[in-house]
Amino acid sequence: MYQIKDEADRQKTLEHIKGFKAQIERVRQKHGPERSRNFKTMAEQMIKQFEEQVKTYDQLKQRN
Repeated sequence: MYQIKDEADRQKTLEHIKGFKAQIERVRQKHGPERSRNFKTMAEQMIKQFEEQVKTYDQLKQRN
């Protein structure tokens, strides 16, 4: 599983999240909601994982 090790990784992860969200919208516009459903499901799973990693990193950083 992907782990954020420093602030630069955190920023890259936030950029990945933003990119996935934009890509979901582009695919939906190009292929319609029905045909883009599988991609959206996969991308949302990745977004969730990245958001969890950011949350974990932020919590660990606050403890130190």
